[in-house]
Amino acid sequence: MKQIRWVLVAVVFGLLVGCGNTTDADYLERAKDLFDKGQLKAASIELKNALQENQNNAEARRLLGVVHLRAGDPAGAAKELRRAGELGVATDAVQPLLARALLSQGKYDELEKLPVASLSGSNEKAEVLAAQGLGKLAGNSRDDAKKRIDQALALAPKSSYVLVAQARLLAATKQKDKAYPILDEVLKQDQNYAPAWALLGDLRRSDK
Repeated sequence: MKQIRWVLVAVVFGLLVGCGNTTDADYLERAKDLFDKGQLKAASIELKNALQENQNNAEARRLLGVVHLRAGDPAGAAKELRRAGELGVATDAVQPLLARALLSQGKYDELEKLPVASLSGSNEKAEVLAAQGLGKLAGNSRDDAKKRIDQALALAPKSSYVLVAQARLLAATKQKDKAYPILDEVLKQDQNYAPAWALLGDLRRSDK
C-alpha cells in the first residue's frame, strides 16, 4: 500500500510541476483550437492565460481582439487590436477588424481616419472602405456611403462583408428588392455568415 501511495504522490507532483511549465505559446495553441470550435469564452480564458505569461504576445492580442469582436465587445476588441498592431502584427491582419470594431462603437471619425493606402491586400482595403461607407451611411451621407462601398466592390466583388454592406445601403435607400438577391448570393457562398442572416431577418420583419 505504501508503494501505491508513493506512486500516486509522485504522479500528482509531476502533474503540478507540469502545469507550471505551460508557456504562452501552449495557451495560444489551445485558444486557437477552442476558437475554431466556436468556444469563445474558453478561448478568451486561454488567451488571457497566455498574456499573463507574456503580455507582449502579439498574436494572442490579435486573436483576443477577434474573440471580443465576435462576442459583442467592440471596445475590448479595439483595445487589443491596437496593441497587437503596436507589437508588430501586420496592418492587413489588424486594420479591417479594427474598422469593424470602430463601426460597432459608432466612432465614425476614428473609422474615417484609418489609412486605406497602408493596406496591401485588395480584400483588406475593400473591408475598410465598406466599413467607412457604413459609417457614412449611419451619418446620413448616402452619396459618400455609396462612393466608398462602390470602391470596395470594385476591389473585392465576392467579399461577404462588402456585399452585406452593399445590401445595407440598398435597404437604406428603399431598394430592398435589390438587397435580397445580394444576400442570397452571400449565403450561397457561406450559409453560416451571421451578418447576412441578421440583415435578412431585419428586411423580412420590415416586410412583415
